[in-house]
Amino acid sequence: MRTRHIGRLCLGMALAAVFSYDAVGQNVSVSNVRVSQRPEEYGVVDVYYDLEHPEGLSCDIALFLSKDEGASFPYPATSVSGDVGSTIAPGIDKHIVWRAIDDYPGQDVPAARVRVIAQEIRSFVGIQFVWIPPGTFVMGSPETEQDRDTDEGPQTTVTLTQGFWMSKYVVTKQQWQTVMATTPWSGQPNVIYDPQSPAVYVNWNDAQAFLTQLNELGQGVYRLPTEAEWEYACRTGSTTRFSYGDDLSYSTLAQYAWYDENTAGVGESYAHLVGQKLPNPWGLHDMHGNVCEWCSDWYATTLPGGTVTDPNGPGSGSNRVMRGGGWINVGASCRSARRSSYGPSGTSHGLGFRLVR
Repeated sequence: MRTRHIGRLCLGMALAAVFSYDAVGQNVSVSNVRVSQRPEEYGVVDVYYDLEHPEGLSCDIALFLSKDEGASFPYPATSVSGDVGSTIAPGIDKHIVWRAIDDYPGQDVPAARVRVIAQEIRSFVGIQFVWIPPGTFVMGSPETEQDRDTDEGPQTTVTLTQGFWMSKYVVTKQQWQTVMATTPWSGQPNVIYDPQSPAVYVNWNDAQAFLTQLNELGQGVYRLPTEAEWEYACRTGSTTRFSYGDDLSYSTLAQYAWYDENTAGVGESYAHLVGQKLPNPWGLHDMHGNVCEWCSDWYATTLPGGTVTDPNGPGSGSNRVMRGGGWINVGASCRSARRSSYGPSGTSHGLGFRLVR
């Protein structure tokens, strides 16, 4: 990914200074980024950019903020409209309206910068991706966390030196069939056959076969997330039990997750359609609940502790890591730090996966 400095903008109390950078994702080119504040609307920013793709494909566009002079871009711009989000066609003078004052009210950030991120969309599979910036976070849970399990420690400071693209949703039945031409969930219990529901009854080895087949199509290199990448993307900078807060009574969880109380508890004992619940701040859906998700790592009964960089888990083991909790689980099992495992040949009505590229 390359970056280029474009200009300077003063936003008074909202942001002391903003610089604009461009970014490249795969074959996509973002250039000529311009940023200005609307003089008549305090804290409202106009971002213009040119978007090119050699095949004319539409793209996912996101805007991120740096508060450390561009060393990292961990803060999403969510109060945005215009040429941002999914299926943005290539062209010049694309326009994003960002209400910076709503995302970061009253903040004085003299070292701020913004970056436009683009990701091509390949409609033959229909998998959408969200940019996850590099950064450092604390993995696992403190011993004082409510409903904590012992394998969630010791807490470990993890640095991920490279950003990555993570699929916005878990792989759906339609996407699985497009790539594999099979239906492993057919005839199994606790299944809804909607094509936009998760591909279930897919074990870790099956997920690897899917990835091999997908990569042979020549549209990029896909893989499962590491356990550290998964938790980092789930937390989005939070240190609470869930990405949206601690929710000690689980009174808010149903807005973000399918879990036992709003699935089996109401006679809907199956994984539900993806994207029906609120996303986390980085735009990822169903990170809490719906289906547990395979990660690439072998499972260990403890986290490494201390400080680590770009971890990939143990070199061997008997079970693979699962994260996120599923529709059949209680709320405690959907927490950001919750860890579980299963043999790589095991399948379930509450187990699926999402991709990283």
